[in-house]
Amino acid sequence: GSAGPNFVAIFYFLPPSNSSWIWLRDAKTRRMGKRKSSKPPPKKQAAKLDTMFNCPFCNSSKSVSCNIDHDKEMANMHCSQCPMKFECRITHLTEPIDVYHNWLDKCEEANA
Repeated sequence: GSAGPNFVAIFYFLPPSNSSWIWLRDAKTRRMGKRKSSKPPPKKQAAKLDTMFNCPFCNSSKSVSCNIDHDKEMANMHCSQCPMKFECRITHLTEPIDVYHNWLDKCEEANA
């Protein structure tokens, strides 16, 4: 086999400024030691928004689905339990929850 030493040498060097110590390790592979950079904090995952909603007319739970067509700038919602549908114009920032609340607002306006 190889006739090298079977130990790892650890050297301590005082940095030029008053920051932290640099540790050089692994004398076998002769790699230069570097200061460890701190890892960025993990990204917080955004809460998932609903895509299925309760129907305001038949009160079926999770029966209303939303189809968003960004090319045509239109969104439509329909209930799988009753014949109710809703259609509105959207922007590139619109989410299904926004379309659903637009539908609820229009229902309230019609009933007022």
